[in-house]
Amino acid sequence: MDQIEKDILKRIFEYENQKREALSRRYPFLKKPIIYLRCTWRNAENFFDRRIKYTKRNKYFEFVAARHKSVLRRKLGDSDPELQEQKIINLRQAVKRLDGIIIKPNDIFSFWQIVGRPRYEDGYVDGMLLANGRVVRGLGGGLCQLSNFLYWIFFACANGND
Repeated sequence: MDQIEKDILKRIFEYENQKREALSRRYPFLKKPIIYLRCTWRNAENFFDRRIKYTKRNKYFEFVAARHKSVLRRKLGDSDPELQEQKIINLRQAVKRLDGIIIKPNDIFSFWQIVGRPRYEDGYVDGMLLANGRVVRGLGGGLCQLSNFLYWIFFACANGND
């Protein structure tokens, strides 16, 4: 293979394996509008998607389908311990809305449709968020831990693990 062919192959490889940079990273002023548009689009999809169903029940079932433990208080670098406590407040607010939800077979569960957007009026506080690999303060911080917890519970139930 001569040098010209090597150069062509190299350029093709570089073109096919480009490191894509997020538009909001290149133009930071676009970050909030992009997030707003994505949320609006997702909410519109959920509104028109009638497959998302769940039932609310007051009594608990008498069996355990799956178990999972998640540490609520842990040291993350030089993070503020107050943010850990406020994260727990946010988790309690979200769990109130999830309590008693029943997802029947073949139904689709939407965490954000049930929990809703965190707002100060609903009792949410600034908690621990992870953004760009750093711990920051933000409204509803800690809800990602709950959604991740639910993912693992659903995954365990779907695979028949206890």
